[in-house]
Amino acid sequence: MHAKLKSSTSRWTLAGSTAIRALRIGRAGRAVLACGALAMITPGQATAAQPEPTPEQRAAMLKEWLAASRANLRSYQWVETTTVAKDGEQKSQKQATCFYGPDGTLQKVPIDVGGQQQDAGRDPLLGRRMREAARQDAVDYIQSAVQLVHDYVPPDPARLQQAVAAGKLSVNVLAPGQTVQLDFADYLKPGDKLSARIATQTNQLLGLGVASYLDTPADAVQLDVTMGLLADGTIYEAQSVLSAPAQGLTVTVTNGDYRKLGQ
Repeated sequence: MHAKLKSSTSRWTLAGSTAIRALRIGRAGRAVLACGALAMITPGQATAAQPEPTPEQRAAMLKEWLAASRANLRSYQWVETTTVAKDGEQKSQKQATCFYGPDGTLQKVPIDVGGQQQDAGRDPLLGRRMREAARQDAVDYIQSAVQLVHDYVPPDPARLQQAVAAGKLSVNVLAPGQTVQLDFADYLKPGDKLSARIATQTNQLLGLGVASYLDTPADAVQLDVTMGLLADGTIYEAQSVLSAPAQGLTVTVTNGDYRKLGQ
């Protein structure tokens, strides 16, 4: 029985490793095909039901996907659009061309959108001296909220491993045979939680969710991230939406127009 379990787990590990290797190669479609092969091979290799990977095994595959995708993104450039809304009204929108420099540092070059790019907090109604302090507080809060998005996205494989090692990883089945959710408690701050939605058969990252806060737990925020998939299998954060209900604030970060550097 132990031999059978070991053999089944090895099939999951082998198939997941094959997908990761394909992603690292970076040739168009290879990672997608590898994931498809995982979906076909795993259920069909035995007539008996196969055991699910453990949460730790899923977390390990997730970390590999994230690391491989982050490495692949260094050969891309893309456009990041950050939109800030207050009580449903847009207050700011900025765009930047993003790429990784030779030293591996993420670079952001602002895009001039014909004078329409606004800076949050520069509302002429707040220009009077008597309201300057309130205006600055609003700007600081918005900047903190935008930074919080980037603190969680993309997830840091090292922090994921810390949560696993501390026994703060749990798994919830969202749709049997289709989707599971890995929950990493105390990922960045005490009491927060980062959740990763995973496709059961391929272990592909579908999306992220974060329950966190800014200065204190009373200042709660929610972050929902939708993932995208490039032709070579690289996963990326297509859209991140942070909501701060107490402040009536919404920060949306959208990434798109991915292309190879130099093209």
